Amino acid sequence: MPGAGDRAGRGFTFLGAAVRQFTLTPEHTFIISTDPWPPPTSVVPDPVKAVSGLAVSGPPCSLYQNGSPYTELLIGLGVTSPDGGGWEGIEITYNVGGRRHVLLLDHDLMICGTSVDCGSPSSP
Repeated sequence: MPGAGDRAGRGFTFLGAAVRQFTLTPEHTFIISTDPWPPPTSVVPDPVKAVSGLAVSGPPCSLYQNGSPYTELLIGLGVTSPDGGGWEGIEITYNVGGRRHVLLLDHDLMICGTSVDCGSPSSP
């Protein structure tokens, strides 16, 4: 994915990243967005862990279902101006058995603003 991790706009700041691991149930699911950072325990009741050095294992995402262990990457972005902004894609570097790998996620993390038109929820 060309441009993974490229910045869009300048009205944001990176607040931090954390990981939570839990078991999926109909009442205990992943989150998409919340405020503030770090997430309050009313939204994320599970302990959060540092990203660096964390070993992640489990079923492939397509096999997640109720009762499955789930690992979620939480990324905090904050607003610094009406410009908005964020990242066009996410690039995650990790090591397995001493070998470096790069995971490119085609998922933008954006804060809407004058430089970032997020459109309306019903727009394509």
